[in-house]
Amino acid sequence: MSRVRTRASQTLAVVGWAALALACVGGMVDPEPPARAGWSPIGLVVAIISVVAAVRASRSGVIVTGSQVIVRNFLSTRRVSLADVEHVGVLNYDGFLVWDSPRTSWLCTVAVTTTAGRVVKAYGLVGFAASAERAAARLRDLIGLPHRSSAAAHRAP
Repeated sequence: MSRVRTRASQTLAVVGWAALALACVGGMVDPEPPARAGWSPIGLVVAIISVVAAVRASRSGVIVTGSQVIVRNFLSTRRVSLADVEHVGVLNYDGFLVWDSPRTSWLCTVAVTTTAGRVVKAYGLVGFAASAERAAARLRDLIGLPHRSSAAAHRAP
């Protein structure tokens, strides 16, 4: 079992969610006497959600096993049989971070294309073009696919 990750985006996601959780806990554990006794239920809920999100972000990426490729995104996990993988390339990122114009995004993501034409985007492998291309090349090596240049192909016309 081999794992492919883009460390910068994953580290930023984990640190961001963990910082939010710590801020919520810090707000609940105030050294001053509180106006109301007890913990804030909203702060506790946000802290728990943030910890779960940090754990999920730490697990994002692509895992290659002996028989399948497992794409773990923030909210979903997709499994593709190794025999069904036709191409691994780099596409323009069109996720949550770029909601206004996905055609001019400066971020890229790795995409696995199946023989049936289905494109499975690995949003856990988001990064600049060079970082996403390195992740795609490592994934192609692990799967055993030939290398095809796709560095300039990620921009939409």
